[in-house]
Amino acid sequence: MNRNVNKQLCRYAIIRFTPFVETEEFANIGVFMQSPKGLQFKLELRKQARITHFFDDLNPDVFRQALRELKQELERICELGNYGPGTKQLEALFNEVVRPRETLLNFSDVKAGLYLDPVKALDDVFSHFVRRNFVTPEYKEQAMEKSVRGILKEADLNGLYKRKELGDSLYKMTFPFVKQAESGTRAIKPLHLAYEKATDVINHGGQWLFKINELRNRNVLGENLLLTLDSEPANHDAKDAYHDIKRRFQRDCIAHTENSNRNEILTFARS
Repeated sequence: MNRNVNKQLCRYAIIRFTPFVETEEFANIGVFMQSPKGLQFKLELRKQARITHFFDDLNPDVFRQALRELKQELERICELGNYGPGTKQLEALFNEVVRPRETLLNFSDVKAGLYLDPVKALDDVFSHFVRRNFVTPEYKEQAMEKSVRGILKEADLNGLYKRKELGDSLYKMTFPFVKQAESGTRAIKPLHLAYEKATDVINHGGQWLFKINELRNRNVLGENLLLTLDSEPANHDAKDAYHDIKRRFQRDCIAHTENSNRNEILTFARS
């Protein structure tokens, strides 16, 4: 049975905010889509701090005004396309909207896919490219691990540190970077704490406080541990929780630094 028989071809482009042509930096802020049912779009109207913080030397009102104007323009275009021309004219209208321009807001190359439900397709594409729903806490920690691995590799230390399970017969935990020598065990653990919600920051940080102290109580892991943390969250309450967890690490003599602090990571790794 052909599973594609009931699917519809959808063409879409990612809407990008590109305030500085000179640097070619951009942030994905929405999706514009053409399907057999017409034109539709979705914009990031809620989580705008992510954009304004990234372009922190730009007046946030510039972005907000550009977003409002784009929303009005796309609403007009979708109404025109959905109640007027046929398929060929609809495609031509879509192509005209997404053609390359050197403006604050422009579009990516056109992509295409087969979908059962174009409305759900818009939500799925938006969630992936704008909300980045694939970026789970586990994904972020994997990216942090990759960064630390690169730092160790540049210093020819990656051969000394291996992923290893530490523990006894009753309690075990896996660390991504462990060096075992006659002088003792050293471990490095990248830890993602930049959650949007304060509760998530405290939960994840608290879990690792428990894990580390449990291994210490079992004489498996001493103080030769370094946690590498991502930058503090943007949300005010989450930021307070982040610093609260760091104070608890300090109270329990758990060394920690930023995941990008190459010098401190290498000083620890070489000890």
